[in-house]
Amino acid sequence: DQKGRLVFSLLADIAEQKQSQVYTIEASVVDLNNQEVSARSAAVIHKGTFYIGLSPLSYVGTAGKEMKVRGITVDTQGITRTHQSLEVVFYQHEWYSVKEKAEDGNYYWTNKVRDTAVATETVKTDALGRALAGFVPPEGGMYKIVATGLDVYENEVRSAAYVWVSDREFVNWRRENTDRIELIADKKSYRPGETAQILIPSPYQGATTALLTIERGHILEHRILQLEGNSEQLDIPILPDYAPNVFVS
Repeated sequence: DQKGRLVFSLLADIAEQKQSQVYTIEASVVDLNNQEVSARSAAVIHKGTFYIGLSPLSYVGTAGKEMKVRGITVDTQGITRTHQSLEVVFYQHEWYSVKEKAEDGNYYWTNKVRDTAVATETVKTDALGRALAGFVPPEGGMYKIVATGLDVYENEVRSAAYVWVSDREFVNWRRENTDRIELIADKKSYRPGETAQILIPSPYQGATTALLTIERGHILEHRILQLEGNSEQLDIPILPDYAPNVFVS
């Protein structure tokens, strides 16, 4: 217009998307000398009028023992949303790993996953916007926790979290081509005096020998372990000397 401004609108339709989206809008103008100037801005398109946060009480559990997850609901401004109904479904995240021959003639692991619902619970957040749900994992492996709820416009809002479960029986963990395994800690952080539970998702069946090191800059501690299964849990006492962080290998 006469003030050099252009106003336009976009239809924010994310009905086919399961999560909120970010729209990036870029505009470019060219002057009489063919000099181009561009600017970019972004806008969040919320899937619903609230969000769900999930936090397992422990990321590591044992088959046959109850595991619980905390839930919280907040609006798009981060303010607590109270008395919101949520459906929490616990899925067994089963990996199927096979070695297949590639074009270069070598064999590589390929992984497929199947989610099977093993438990469902309906909860409602309290006056603080919080709720608690739980299930008993029937066997070892990885589990996916999905919470869903509807806002006032019938938009479905969802969130997911994962937990890992040890078992006496063999667990088919996801196989990688890097000869590496991902150790799973039961919490994100610890204080001195606490004990960290570390799950070792080993790919080997039966008893195996493992080297454990605790390190930061150099090796602080090491020992040889005898693993009886492929989902053993280790207890690592957290010492004051471990601050601010250590690495367990």
